[in-house]
Amino acid sequence: IGGSSATVAYNAATGALLRLAAGEPANDRSHVSLAVSPGSATVYATSGNTPVGGSRHYWTVALKATTGAQLWQATYRGAGTANTVATTAIALSPDGSIVYVTGTAVAGKFTTIAYHAATGAQAWLRQSPNVGGNFVTPAFLAVSPDGSQVAVTGASDQASGQFGYQTAVFAAATGTPLWSAAYQGTGEASVPAGITFSHSGAQ
Repeated sequence: IGGSSATVAYNAATGALLRLAAGEPANDRSHVSLAVSPGSATVYATSGNTPVGGSRHYWTVALKATTGAQLWQATYRGAGTANTVATTAIALSPDGSIVYVTGTAVAGKFTTIAYHAATGAQAWLRQSPNVGGNFVTPAFLAVSPDGSQVAVTGASDQASGQFGYQTAVFAAATGTPLWSAAYQGTGEASVPAGITFSHSGAQ
């Protein structure tokens, strides 16, 4: 369980507390997203975080699953133009070698970062296309079954002036933009609430 003060592990069968990891001291840690490596050796957590006396930023951490010991920590502060700097989703490549996080760090855009899972070194960083000028969080993230693509979706101002779906797909290895698409819907505002690939990766 990830939250404002610690990442906590319980025995799944009994509910007994196994361990906790406090990580970076937090003053205002928002929505925390978690992922576990394919071999269950590592737990990854990401959030928006405001440490005491510091500025708000993306916060991503890798923890040893058996002990809660921190393996690495990565932060990203963006351009300082977003109202709320925070990650809202995390996913791993199928082989567990890359960690992907997305959220808002620049006004009007979703910011997606790929980290090397073993070290926390940044592999690439990309901004989603800006359609009408404003995005609203949360952003959602998915990795294709073969690990070749990363898809991000969220709500954006459309040409009509109303919020609509805005989806962007990137090459997982390099972050190269592959395509983007918008959907307005029939109501005054359309806001996506999740994203996934088909098992074949064709959709």
